Amino acid sequence: MAIENVYNNEVTSRHLLESLESNYIEQPVKCHVSNNKELHYLYQQAPIGTFLNIIAALLISWFIIPTTPDYLYIPWLSFIALTTFVQSFLFREFDKQKNSLQIDNQWAVYQTFMVGISALTFSIGYLLFLPMASPFVQIILLLILSTMSIGYLPILSVFLPAYIIYISTFIFPIIFWIYSLPPEQAYPIAALLAVTYCILLIAASYYSKSLHEAFNLANEISGQAKNLYTIIEKTRELNVNLNKDNTECLKLNGIVSRQKKQAEQTLRYICEGVISTDQFGCVVYMNPVAEIYTGWNAEEIKGKNLSLLLNIVDETSHVKLSNPIELCMNQNSNINGADNSILIRRDGLEYAIEYSATPIKQEDNSITGAVMIFRDVTEKRNMEKNINWQTKHDTLTGLINRREFDEELSKLISNSKNTKREHAICYIDLDRFKLINDSCGHHAGDELLKKISTKLKKTARDTDTVARLGSDEFAVIMYGCSLEKAKLIADIFREEVLKTKFDWNGKQFNITASIGIVPLNESTLSLTELKRDADLVCYVAKDTGGNKIELFETGAPYKKQHAGELIILGNIQNNLEKESFKLYTQRIKPLDDLNEVVFHEVLLRMENDNGKLLSANNFIHTAENYYILPAIDNWVLKVVIEMFAYGNRLFNDAHIISINLSRQSVLNESFIKYAIDIFKDYDIPAGNICFEINESQFSDNMERFKHFVTLMKQQGCKIALDDCNINPATVNSIKQLNIDYIKLDARQFSNINSQYDYDYKLLESINEINHLIGAQTIIKCIEDNDIVESLFEIGIDYVQGYAIEAPQTLVNSWK
Repeated sequence: MAIENVYNNEVTSRHLLESLESNYIEQPVKCHVSNNKELHYLYQQAPIGTFLNIIAALLISWFIIPTTPDYLYIPWLSFIALTTFVQSFLFREFDKQKNSLQIDNQWAVYQTFMVGISALTFSIGYLLFLPMASPFVQIILLLILSTMSIGYLPILSVFLPAYIIYISTFIFPIIFWIYSLPPEQAYPIAALLAVTYCILLIAASYYSKSLHEAFNLANEISGQAKNLYTIIEKTRELNVNLNKDNTECLKLNGIVSRQKKQAEQTLRYICEGVISTDQFGCVVYMNPVAEIYTGWNAEEIKGKNLSLLLNIVDETSHVKLSNPIELCMNQNSNINGADNSILIRRDGLEYAIEYSATPIKQEDNSITGAVMIFRDVTEKRNMEKNINWQTKHDTLTGLINRREFDEELSKLISNSKNTKREHAICYIDLDRFKLINDSCGHHAGDELLKKISTKLKKTARDTDTVARLGSDEFAVIMYGCSLEKAKLIADIFREEVLKTKFDWNGKQFNITASIGIVPLNESTLSLTELKRDADLVCYVAKDTGGNKIELFETGAPYKKQHAGELIILGNIQNNLEKESFKLYTQRIKPLDDLNEVVFHEVLLRMENDNGKLLSANNFIHTAENYYILPAIDNWVLKVVIEMFAYGNRLFNDAHIISINLSRQSVLNESFIKYAIDIFKDYDIPAGNICFEINESQFSDNMERFKHFVTLMKQQGCKIALDDCNINPATVNSIKQLNIDYIKLDARQFSNINSQYDYDYKLLESINEINHLIGAQTIIKCIEDNDIVESLFEIGIDYVQGYAIEAPQTLVNSWK
């Protein structure tokens, strides 16, 4: 290799020698090169002047910003940026053509014009800024001006008209400034300016003359030196150069050898597998990591075709994928592996991998081989699968959640219009489940829910879909099933639930379920209507004693038949008319002791005719069916704002008050207008109000949800998302909307007491995602203090629940 390099250098040197002889001895020097040295020097120094302009502009801005309006200095800076860009473009064009015959004195005119424009920009700026500046700043600005005048002297003096135009334009503001001064100050400064101007012109003239003499002398010496060269001297120099080249080649070979060893050593210790091949796809190199993941020894497969050894398959179908090395060489481009790639090792062990393959090319673009880099992403892919599973399933029971259930129903509604198939939707509501929760605690309720879900999955047909909609509500999609057949299957559900014996701490409970069944066929209009009908028939079954099955009947006046629901409706309307709803607050406690935010959530309660206090869960469903929720939300918002305005004791201390909003209010333009108007009327800082919204209810109307959040954020309100589904699409939406808080249910994470538990890692990942998108995490439903320390370690921001503080009555103290 070294001999070949020396030979190539020798040939090159001979060509160079012949060129030198023909150019310097036999032919005269081309005039356009020597005659334009001044122009070359002018453009060689010009970028220094541009840099000087930028520095001066920044310094001037630093001193004038406090006293100068934006509409003066911002256009001034913009014009300086524009002239700088044009000058840079001019430099680049000159650099492209500097050895061309097209270069003439017109380029000096271009540069002179741009220098004049630049000086005029600074002149106008000084005319604008000097009168507004203090005496000290005026002195600083004049010092900057003086520095630029002197600094441009060596830059432009080679073309004296350019410097004369520059300095004449540049002192223009000083003349006007002097004119504004009293005579006793103006005359000395004017005299000093005149002397300075003359000195600068004399210095520029002397400097220009010296440069031209130097150029002429350099041309004469260069011409004489070129004519004095002889063939013998050039041959001697050539031999010296050849010896140097030979030495350099040997050094380079040594360097390349060391770099090759260093590269191989580096590849041995990186975490990715690396395989390189020749142009035929035969293995040239394989690092130890690649040996581990393929199961092949590097020496064992060296020289063998990689396609015989590398087994990459599709994760789902296990169909073998194309050899990345062959693919990248055939396409002559980089190849990136699919997200579902699996590498099967020699012994059958499988790894989820990400890989890329790149062809290795010579200077003539010919391919001499390829290199493949891959890494093990098994853990990452498993985590993604788990997170994806969590977004679609209820973590307690393993059944699909409400969001996924709604998506499946939406698909069926769309398909049923084309296929004309009928399906049955079965809603199952456990009777007296609240009794178990209240008497035995949520742990007992969770165990019962898991037991019931197991029975439902075993009883349902393999083709059917079982879901948990929330709390004690379940649902089953019976595909291709008539109502009569669905009733028979539902009766088996009811019997299985009835057979369930539930014992907890010596207490035994008999479990029953109310079931409502509705058809899904081509006449089904919308998901909302279907869910409302299913809720309705399920409520009828529950309201008439429970442990029953109710079938949907078209045209039946269900709403009027629900005596219990009508009673609740009457109570709601009565409380609205008398404004007698009860408000409670529950503290949302920061885990960081340095966080002094006082945060409370407003909770709604209502008294029935018997004076019994009902939680929101007992009447919100009815209010939603009759579209009364916006009126209730209006009342709650009004009461909270009035408490702020009239100095309720709790609200005086609170920094943030969280108010729950229903889907109906969020989608209601009247409520949005009401909220905006009430903030203006009471002159209450909207930043004290946080609207808490159940994000999962808006999967079918995300644009309207974004509209509401955007308007409320513009008012200054904070937004908290409850039951938020953490997936890439939701995360992107939350990031765009600048959500403040994300609430998670502690019961979703059954075991977080150890940092090695899956739930601990999952909650830690979700919290990190929340923080990355600018949201803080609130964990609600904390029923004991055992997990608080773990939540603190994870970095959770706030906690809420009975273990932190039970709901407290909110006294309407302003009345």
